Amino acid sequence: MHLSFGGGGARAIVYASFLQRLAEKPSGQHALRSVESVSGVSAGAMVGSAFAMGIKPSTILDSMTHSVFEGSWTYYPRMLATAMQLRANMYSSTVLSDRLHALCDGRTLKMPFTAAVTPAKYDQACLSYHAGTSASSVVPAVTASSAVPFVIAPVQLAGWGACMDGGADRCNIAMSEVRARARTGQPVMIVSSGPWPGFRQEKTGTRKELLFRQLSNLVAHSFEDLEKDLGPDFKYHDGVFRFKNVTFVAPKGAVYAANGGYDASANLRYQHNSDQVRRLKQEGQGIADEYMVKFGKIHL
Repeated sequence: MHLSFGGGGARAIVYASFLQRLAEKPSGQHALRSVESVSGVSAGAMVGSAFAMGIKPSTILDSMTHSVFEGSWTYYPRMLATAMQLRANMYSSTVLSDRLHALCDGRTLKMPFTAAVTPAKYDQACLSYHAGTSASSVVPAVTASSAVPFVIAPVQLAGWGACMDGGADRCNIAMSEVRARARTGQPVMIVSSGPWPGFRQEKTGTRKELLFRQLSNLVAHSFEDLEKDLGPDFKYHDGVFRFKNVTFVAPKGAVYAANGGYDASANLRYQHNSDQVRRLKQEGQGIADEYMVKFGKIHL
């Protein structure tokens, strides 16, 4: 099976919690053992690369629950300076790459991994690495994939130039990699930290509801190529569902809204023991449970 994680900022916690929950149950362990390759965008690239290197989900989850900006008193001054165009980005890329090197130090990929990045002058690019590639070779691409515009500086990658957030141009999954895998008939699991197109909700405020409708339309547009591959009978469902050889895993719209919606994704300065972290961990556990109930024979 090919496992693909989307982006989502602080919702890296959701992805890591999803993996941790699967690791706790027999059917979930079976699903994890069936993974032969991984891809990811931004937050999903961070979690996916660590998993592809054989790092335990519990270790990945512990790392993701500690924000790289936690305790940084310069966060808001840097934000103001960036908004006033006194600096191009709030932080250099080392703030993230140092964390990733600490998590993956000395490791090599146990299976193929693809990170989606957005070069300055190109559409989304999928950079693939074979099993045995060292963490030192993979981390720059993962850092680039996670470099949120204006927050973390782009990363210079050989052959591509300055690269940033893999979801910045149109699509929030490693689309070309996912399509290529799905076309072969290989089972593919796409894990999204946000609801599928048409199911996004925001529980407060007309203006936010409008924003979420726009975000939903954007996500729908970015998935058009995959939708065409799946054929005219394909349609989205709320939460976890399967169509042909592709399994779609995401929180239900109401759950996403209740756990902070877009605001929870965008709050990158969360505290380790905060309510935000607790709720995002529960969200990851919830989608794992739904997946196992629907596609694994277990009793919770």
